[in-house]
Amino acid sequence: MQINNESKDELRKNEVIYVYSKKVNDSNINCDKKTRKIDIDKIKNVVNSLLDLGKTKKFDDFELNENCKNWINNLFSSYPSIDQRDAKELLNDFTDAMKTRMREEEKYAISIITSEFILLCHNRYGEETITPNWKVINRMLDKDNVLRFVCFKQSEKIDVIYYETHPSIFFAEWLGIPQREAFEYLGGKNKICGEIHGVPIALELSDDDFEDKFIKNKVFEVKDGAIILQSSVERIPLLLIRVGRKSYTNYEDFLQDFLAKQYNLSYYMEEYNKLKNSLDSYTEKIFDEKDRVVKSVNKSDVTIVRKTNPHFFILFVNENIEIRASFLGDIRTKLLNNEQFKIYHAGCKFSPRPIKIKNMEIYNDIKNEYTKILLDYYKELQMTDTLDKILLGTILKLLSIENEGKDICYFLNHLSEKIFEELNFTDKFVNHEDKILELKSGDVVLKKDGEIISYLRNDLVTKLKDSNIKIYIIGVNEKTQDCEPIPISRFNDDRINRIIEKLKEATGFDIYIYKIPYNTNKCLLLMIAKKLNQKLNSNK
Repeated sequence: MQINNESKDELRKNEVIYVYSKKVNDSNINCDKKTRKIDIDKIKNVVNSLLDLGKTKKFDDFELNENCKNWINNLFSSYPSIDQRDAKELLNDFTDAMKTRMREEEKYAISIITSEFILLCHNRYGEETITPNWKVINRMLDKDNVLRFVCFKQSEKIDVIYYETHPSIFFAEWLGIPQREAFEYLGGKNKICGEIHGVPIALELSDDDFEDKFIKNKVFEVKDGAIILQSSVERIPLLLIRVGRKSYTNYEDFLQDFLAKQYNLSYYMEEYNKLKNSLDSYTEKIFDEKDRVVKSVNKSDVTIVRKTNPHFFILFVNENIEIRASFLGDIRTKLLNNEQFKIYHAGCKFSPRPIKIKNMEIYNDIKNEYTKILLDYYKELQMTDTLDKILLGTILKLLSIENEGKDICYFLNHLSEKIFEELNFTDKFVNHEDKILELKSGDVVLKKDGEIISYLRNDLVTKLKDSNIKIYIIGVNEKTQDCEPIPISRFNDDRINRIIEKLKEATGFDIYIYKIPYNTNKCLLLMIAKKLNQKLNSNK
């Protein structure tokens, strides 16, 4: 269909963008119409950026089925007064032909219709990933989320721009790519497909390779519908993992990117970095909540980022972003109730290998050299009393210490303090003293600074000969195992810092001392001592 310049000018004046979206495995189609120029321009910019990925061919080069051709031509010719039935039929035809894996719960399809183009797109996440107006479209068309698209672009004639992250038989068939071209599009290889332990596999061979391996040298044989190998195979060397245009020689690198993409975490990373680098994080009061990040404006909460990831608690808390008490409380409750959950801090690199603290899995790339020693120790003890919670808080505190400089340390520190704040001191402490943990009477610190430092220095130098780390809980009667807290007034922050610095000088160890509140007037002291700049002995 050819449009003259006058018609083009008229269309621009009355321009409207129609947006249709649906879950691939659902019949319900959501419809929207954009008429504001600012929204139209934004959508076109996003689409044009996406089209840069694609390959362009003429409409007549494809063997699309006649219904699709009619719907496309009707939509262009009737615009802007399109028949919604044509738009919906086209989108449904696109999704109905998709294979099983393409129809999973979190797979969506979107259709965008303008005077210039009709876009059909299959993507990983949909409407619920973000809510404000055109940003829904922006998010659905994010290059990280798009699995495949086809754009019918109208000029003198219709051009077709198409793209897939991985070439598929479905897409080649739906587009009607001619057979010879489809062979090249799908890799130019003969694919021999099979299954190992329920996992589909494919041998990809050129014509020459097939003749060599299957016909001439019979490296492989086919009998009774099965591929017969000359000898058993226990290990297959991993040479390369290819994802679209990107290649990996290291499985861990691939796994890291795969899971970040699979769980839609890149969006939160981007939003976090925008927020952290904006003036808002310094000038506004910002709160990290369970399902959103908000800023306080005129005593009202305005949503900055909405969290809809079903797999993780997404964290934004840092030096300037405060975690809501209710959100922190929910995490603490789940941790103490042994409910399984996953944590991901959007300001730290994703790791496919989580650090597990009880039932909490942290999917960030963080240090845990010393924490691992304490975690292994904690798992062995399997305590249920107050000491259990103190050790749990200590693990979180130590992990925070090991990751100072990373924004996740603020969350770890807050969670540690939340656990310490709500301890029940009515229980006796079960005596678990050993080379890592030791309960000490408050008498050892109810002295002058010099005496405290001398005693602790001698004790630590002796005890850390057999361990890489030492934990003291000070304020426990060593005979009765009852809690005998220390007056808080005796240990203000300045005095604690002074003792820490003197002990560091005297021992050469890293020293940390924290107050564990007992009530408003009394506390216990938690002291962590660890060897400094020394390769850890895994047996200790």
